[in-house]
Amino acid sequence: KKVLKTQMASGLLKWTNLYTRGHDQVIPAQDLNVSWGDGLLFCALLHTWFPEKIPMKTLKADTLEDKLKNLELAFKVAEECAGAQPFLDPEDTVEVQDTKSIIVYLSEIYANVKDLPVKFVASHEWNRAYEAKERAAKEEELRRKLEADKAAAAGLEPPPGVKLDGLAAKMAAKRAEEEAREKEEEEAWKARGGKAPEPAEDVEEMKRLREEAKKRMEDRKRKAQEEKAAAAEAEAKKRQELLEKQQALEREVLEKRAKEGVAKISATDVAYTITGKGAKGGPAKAMLIFTINVTVGGKKPTAGIKTDMEAFIEGPSGDVRVNVMGGPGGSFHIGFTPTEPGQHWVDFAYLGVMLDGKHELGITDNFRKVPAYEYTGKLRAQWEEKHGGNAAAEAAAAAQAAAQAAAAQAAAERAAAEKAAAEKAAAEKAAAEKAAAEKAAAE
Repeated sequence: KKVLKTQMASGLLKWTNLYTRGHDQVIPAQDLNVSWGDGLLFCALLHTWFPEKIPMKTLKADTLEDKLKNLELAFKVAEECAGAQPFLDPEDTVEVQDTKSIIVYLSEIYANVKDLPVKFVASHEWNRAYEAKERAAKEEELRRKLEADKAAAAGLEPPPGVKLDGLAAKMAAKRAEEEAREKEEEEAWKARGGKAPEPAEDVEEMKRLREEAKKRMEDRKRKAQEEKAAAAEAEAKKRQELLEKQQALEREVLEKRAKEGVAKISATDVAYTITGKGAKGGPAKAMLIFTINVTVGGKKPTAGIKTDMEAFIEGPSGDVRVNVMGGPGGSFHIGFTPTEPGQHWVDFAYLGVMLDGKHELGITDNFRKVPAYEYTGKLRAQWEEKHGGNAAAEAAAAAQAAAQAAAAQAAAERAAAEKAAAEKAAAEKAAAEKAAAEKAAAE
């Protein structure tokens, strides 16, 4: 099995390096693991048969994002055009390059493209330049090793950057061994017509490798799904906790209002500021969120309940649906999604009173420009018509406050009467128990 794996890996390495030439940004594969982490080799290999699908001239691997894009493109083309099963995942491969999975994956690609016509080959000039560069690198390596060996024989320190690996005889023997192995592999290569070893040389071994690769992929997917589900559960729990906290705060405020009533306010008493990322606007068709911070008579309310605040947004497409969420200290979070660019205008009503002024939001188009839209005030007018203006709203608020105060007073009187009755009953019970005890003692 080990011999088969070695032969298969060696053959695949030669095959891939033969068909990944011709691209200056692609470094020849030195192995079947780390060399493939940036996706360029996968792309260069598939470019040989599907050049229209992979634009090699534009690909790079400078950043993690570049590498992920390369791997995603290569795996997509391999599956759609070469019929290779997805044994690899971009996110996993960019971090950890598993040799077995890469061998199986390259074998799948080889089996599906070996009979297809080659559409891209490296130019003669490129091959000559590449071979000259390789030859120069080998000659330089040999020269440095010989210098190191001479230095060792003379008892001198080797040149900087050169490791002393042994005497000349040992080096010569090693070179002879390498040349013999290369010659043997070259002859086998030529005998196969320049092709990699057929995966069918050992069907059971390839079957086992495929099953292992498939299991690893399934395990990775299951782990990713579990992590995603755990993150979603944690986020949902966090949202629920925030919602329950807000609801508790709203109940507390409502109970307080039921006892004390709602103070009468006028539009001149209320001041507000707009803050947040979306306070000035943003792009069309994207969710925008901003915060309105209210003060009444210069003081912050205890809390902001979503039913206390109304927001009306007027834009080129008419009125816009708005979501309001309350918060502590008289803060309200306003969220909406503008459907088209242009100036948008916001009116606010707080505790049944239409606030003075309007707020402008600039919704940009694809060129980051804000088309003009003139404010009409139609939504403000509709609200005032419905509520009879601020005077009627203030009167209604005063009547509601009076009713709530009366209800709170009645509740307080009932509570006092119930307390008195309970105290009287307790006193009568105590007197009866005392009398019974005295009678029992006398008897």
